[in-house]
Amino acid sequence: MEDPLLEFGGRLHVVLVHLPVGLGLALAVAESAAVLRRSPRPHVASSPLAIALAATSVVAVGTGLLSEASGRSESVEPHRTAALLATATALVAALLLSSRTGSVASTTTVRWFRTSVLVTTVLLGVTAWRGAGLTHGDLFPSVSAATRGPDAGTRGRRTYEPAATSSPSAPPEAARLEALRAEHVHIEALSTDRLRWWVDFGPAGKTADDAFIARLLEPLAPYVVHLGLARTSAGKVALEAAARCGNLERLDLSGLPLAGGAWEPLQGHRTLQVLNLTGCTTGDGTADLASTLPKLRRIFVFGTGIGPAGKAALLAMKELETID
Repeated sequence: MEDPLLEFGGRLHVVLVHLPVGLGLALAVAESAAVLRRSPRPHVASSPLAIALAATSVVAVGTGLLSEASGRSESVEPHRTAALLATATALVAALLLSSRTGSVASTTTVRWFRTSVLVTTVLLGVTAWRGAGLTHGDLFPSVSAATRGPDAGTRGRRTYEPAATSSPSAPPEAARLEALRAEHVHIEALSTDRLRWWVDFGPAGKTADDAFIARLLEPLAPYVVHLGLARTSAGKVALEAAARCGNLERLDLSGLPLAGGAWEPLQGHRTLQVLNLTGCTTGDGTADLASTLPKLRRIFVFGTGIGPAGKAALLAMKELETID
């Protein structure tokens, strides 16, 4: 599948995703009105709303998956999961109404229908929240920081402190954060003091090239501990900017064509602990890179083209706790 089609799917998803959210809210309001009137039957508008909700949910999920086809980023997992569950419950609601005979619905059917509407509404809310976070930044950063913790993604494994010389003492300027959000880059504070940040260029898509990434990443370099470049046009210059993030602990490069030594700027990074190279064409260079990262503990190598010699070299690195 060609990149222009993938980009079109991603842009279409951003537009279509609002339809199921609006229809879900309308359906919830209609059924709430029916419940308040103590009606034993669904609201007269519920049937067309339920069918439209199910249809638009399927289309929205389809375009969302299409936009991911060029490479996955871990940051979309909660959004994708909630969307799939919401679509499933929306389909259940539509099927429950279509299964009734004529205009008569049993009490059990109506009860299950209203339950599915309630669950769908909640899941749509979660989906919208996570989707908004991907494009506009986390709406509740303090909640995310408290539940995720500053060492998200490294629980259960040994952790390390970044070099003291590069640790910032004050939060980044608000203008710098807003500059990223304006370009559809996801940013989220991972600590309550706002000194540790997750930055994901994935939502910006292929428009995020080397110059784009370097320009926006450079001012925040000391603050970035989690960085996502999957689904972008990142190359060697972008990785040079990533290498200058002195406190970087987790880096997602999945799906990027990093053949020909494009990964070389990352060699010798002192704080990198988790590296996702899924789908990258690094070959046996994967092991060469890993051998230069003193604090690397987890690496994803599926689809890199690494050969038996490279795999053997990774397995021989005793400091690596996980090789996926």
